[in-house]
Amino acid sequence: AVGTAANPLGTITTTADTTTIGITSIGDDAVNATKLAVTSTKVTNLNANVTTSDSQTYTGAVILGNNPILTGKDITFNGTVNGTDQNLTANSTGNLEFKAAVGNVNPLRTVTTSAATIAIGGNVTTSESQTYTGAVTLANNPTLTGQGITFNGTVNGANQNLTVNSTGDLEFKVAVGTVANPLGNVTTNAATTTIGGEVNATKLAVTSTIATNLNANVTTTDSQTYTGAVTLANSPTLTGKG
Repeated sequence: AVGTAANPLGTITTTADTTTIGITSIGDDAVNATKLAVTSTKVTNLNANVTTSDSQTYTGAVILGNNPILTGKDITFNGTVNGTDQNLTANSTGNLEFKAAVGNVNPLRTVTTSAATIAIGGNVTTSESQTYTGAVTLANNPTLTGQGITFNGTVNGANQNLTVNSTGDLEFKVAVGTVANPLGNVTTNAATTTIGGEVNATKLAVTSTIATNLNANVTTTDSQTYTGAVTLANSPTLTGKG
């Protein structure tokens, strides 16, 4: 262990080529500190829970082990995040940023996030679920691939394309885009897609093998396409071209 919950260390900073946090059991290897800043030119092996009262920053490729839980204020991944069949849980009272791809080499099992704001700046690939609780901002036209993908907060990113490939459900619980800053092309092939909040985008293409639950208004400057059965609620208004 590095620090304890009762007596955390202060700021931990390293520029080692390879940094390994935790080796065996999570409980014994947990890190408790005020702040953690890891800059590794090769890789950071993140094998334990990390709790900070301030920020956590990981610069360089990260490989997960032991299903780590990260808790802090502002958590930033500046490089890729991988880990075969790993569960990543990140809880931030501030911002959570994925600036590069997640699961691009070895897909994670699940990604579960809770933060005031969540920045998705690369593709995210999991074998099971992805859950985003907080206001999501998109960059670099991400593709999300998994089995069950849920957005519990708003999704924004002016002119950003969002592609969701899900063998399970896709759920937008609140607004996607705004009138002033609509998303670009929103495309999904989820088995069931639920649109629970108003959508503003350039184009919407939904291909659902089970159903599309259309529970809110959708406004596009280009086409809207719904392939598969559609179930309406809340008397939605659809405005688009084509």
